Amino acid sequence: MNSNFTKFTFEIEEHDEYQKCLVFKLDESQNEHLCQWIEHVLQSNRLCYSVLSVNWKLNWKVEAIKSKVLLAHPEKDDWVATVSLTKSDFEDWLQSLKQKKSFFVNDFAALGFPSNLTFRFNY
Repeated sequence: MNSNFTKFTFEIEEHDEYQKCLVFKLDESQNEHLCQWIEHVLQSNRLCYSVLSVNWKLNWKVEAIKSKVLLAHPEKDDWVATVSLTKSDFEDWLQSLKQKKSFFVNDFAALGFPSNLTFRFNY
C-alpha cells in the first residue's frame, strides 16, 4: 500500500544535529491520516512508500536494530527520505500524534548514525 501526503504542508529548516528538518503543520484530518499510515507501516513486513509532493518521496519501514532517518538528493529537484524506525519508536510516534502536541521525532527516537533528517509536527 502506498499513501498520498500531497495535501500536507511542510517546510524545510536547517537543524543543528541532523542537518535538515521537515516541519509539518497538521490539521485534524492530516493527523488521522498519518496515524492510520503509521499503524499500516507497523503491520506491514515490507517497505512502504508515500508522496509528499512532486519532488518529495518518503520510504517507511520498521527496523529491527536501530532507528535512523536518511535524506537523499538523487536528482537536482528530487528528494527522498527513508524513515527506518524500530517498532517501539514507531509506536511512540503514533502515541505522540494521538496526543496532538508538537514534537520532534528525535524527542523519543534515538536516531542512529548516519541520520541526517528529523521531523517536527505542529498543530
